[in-house]
Amino acid sequence: MGPLEGIKVVELATWILAPAAAAILAEMGAEVVKIEEPVGGDPSRGLRIGPTGVAPLFLVENRNKKSVAINLTTEKGREIAHGLLASSDVFITNMPEEVLTNLGMDYETLSGVNPRLIYASATAYGPRGPEAGKRSFDAAAFWTRGGFMHYLGEPDSDPAAQQAGGFGDHTGCVHTALGVISALYYREHTGVGQRVDVSLLGTGVWTAAVPVQLALLFGISLPRGGRKAAINPLYSNYRSKDGKWFQLALLQSERYWPDLCRAMDREDLMDDPRYNAPDKRTENVADFVSLLDEIFATRTMDEWAERFEHYGLLWDRSRDYLEIANDPQVLANDYIVEIDDPALGPTKLVAFPVQLEKSKGGIRTGPPEHGQHTEELLLEMGYSWDDIARLKDQKVIP
Repeated sequence: MGPLEGIKVVELATWILAPAAAAILAEMGAEVVKIEEPVGGDPSRGLRIGPTGVAPLFLVENRNKKSVAINLTTEKGREIAHGLLASSDVFITNMPEEVLTNLGMDYETLSGVNPRLIYASATAYGPRGPEAGKRSFDAAAFWTRGGFMHYLGEPDSDPAAQQAGGFGDHTGCVHTALGVISALYYREHTGVGQRVDVSLLGTGVWTAAVPVQLALLFGISLPRGGRKAAINPLYSNYRSKDGKWFQLALLQSERYWPDLCRAMDREDLMDDPRYNAPDKRTENVADFVSLLDEIFATRTMDEWAERFEHYGLLWDRSRDYLEIANDPQVLANDYIVEIDDPALGPTKLVAFPVQLEKSKGGIRTGPPEHGQHTEELLLEMGYSWDDIARLKDQKVIP
């Protein structure tokens, strides 16, 4: 049993941010029902790749869920959704406010249907302000608006290449799930439901909290420094003889400086007046980084790995996503798990990395087919087969 066993969640959402938050709750044991449009459903179903027609994005964000296809533009469709929500604990959405209002799925309406309901809204730019209703994806509202494009990359170069898909969404979905769980805890003590708001913009500001805080305190914006302008060049990236990149993470540079010199077979640098103190390394950073580039180009990545480990240095090698998918450390900790999907067979999925010892939760099923559970849930709600047939005739359900 997962820690959220018995919690019922209704999701009206597409793409990543809100569906991923619901997937976290499902992995923690909640029952999640995803409401989809009768035709097509979540558009991420259509992003199919390869000869088997797998939709990776939908696969990741929608495991452990049930799918019901309902036409919410009809009165009967809204009646079904409200009936479902009357006995549910949580509603999660990333739909625009005006759409939700038109569908009768706005906070005011649903809190009237169920005053104990936790209503979680995930948006691009937040619920207030001049851009409250503006639509976006995380590449714009998180990556670009959050300052990452501005800061990352070498000086006088183009901005860092586009983020991989879903970085902001997969950060914001954790915030959303945390907000929901906090609201559930509050309801446990008060009996009162409430609204939870999370945005990609807010997620970006929080993720960049350290440089934003510097701006608040000192009125400065950190410049794009690059490797040869680093304040601490022992907290930077370098390349080995075989062309592989790695990151030194020696934040306490004075503590690790002697052992780094030993690892490089350059004990002579320990007392070099140009580099023997943090402020000296900062003052002479361009020359120092050039020197380290020359030194690290003399050995392969595996040779440096052995020496770094021997001297207890903090570091790691850059890995591509195929390497990550087969990383023994990732697999040993069940950050990737395998399920038996009815459509795909044995399938590996990225797992939510929070693990509880006593109430484990986990991935129980793959993502549902479009509308797979519509009839099942209607029967559970008390609808008869005759009722279901009429709903089909009225185009309320497919």
